[in-house]
Amino acid sequence: MSPNGQAGQGNDDDDDDDNDDGDDNNDDDDEDDDDDDDDDDDDDDDDDDDDDDDDDDDDDDDDDDDDDMMMMMMMMMMMMMMMMMMMMMMMMMMMMMMMMMMMMMMMMMMMMMMMMMMMMMMMMVMKRFLS
Repeated sequence: MSPNGQAGQGNDDDDDDDNDDGDDNNDDDDEDDDDDDDDDDDDDDDDDDDDDDDDDDDDDDDDDDDDDMMMMMMMMMMMMMMMMMMMMMMMMMMMMMMMMMMMMMMMMMMMMMMMMMMMMMMMMVMKRFLS
């Protein structure tokens, strides 16, 4: 065997080893890349959480609208009650001045009718808003 031949063989062995090591390192890098992809998926989950927050905001808006409606209804009821009280007072005053049985009866009937009408209106309003 000539020294050159052995040297040549030795070089071949070294080359093979280098190539193997290089391949192994590359494979490891690829696996690391896969792990990075998994992290990206986690980020997507965070986005889902954001969507949930949006839903909560929508609910709050609805509640505000309902509160406004309730306030409107309360105001209307108060106004109607005030009107009713005023009318009652007026009627009573008139009755006391007249002191006639027929007039009193008529006034009572009118008051009853007014009350019924107001009640019906209130019921209609309530149904409209609550439905």
